[in-house]
Amino acid sequence: MASTGRGSSRGSGGTSIPEVQASVPAPASPMLDHSFTLQTMLDVKDSVTALRVKTERLIDDVAGQNGKHDKISERITGIESKVTFARGAFWVFTILAGSGWAVALLFIGKWIGK
Repeated sequence: MASTGRGSSRGSGGTSIPEVQASVPAPASPMLDHSFTLQTMLDVKDSVTALRVKTERLIDDVAGQNGKHDKISERITGIESKVTFARGAFWVFTILAGSGWAVALLFIGKWIGK
């Protein structure tokens, strides 16, 4: 008794075809339903809107940091100018004090040498 693969064999040696075909529904595609597409588009729109809001907030935060950076930069520039002035004053004082000391030693040397 050989089976042909088309059905089950019965004791009589023949093949039988089922009388009732199994009813299989057609596969449902989500693209046939417009609500799926609309829902997807609305989700994408919401995601893009959220991304835009977060990007704008990031831009505002960075702009706020630039304002703070400018204030700090101005303070540093002010401190640098004060330090430069103090250095200049130190060198002027050192040169004047050295010159005065040299002049004083010159006069003291002349008085002692007399």
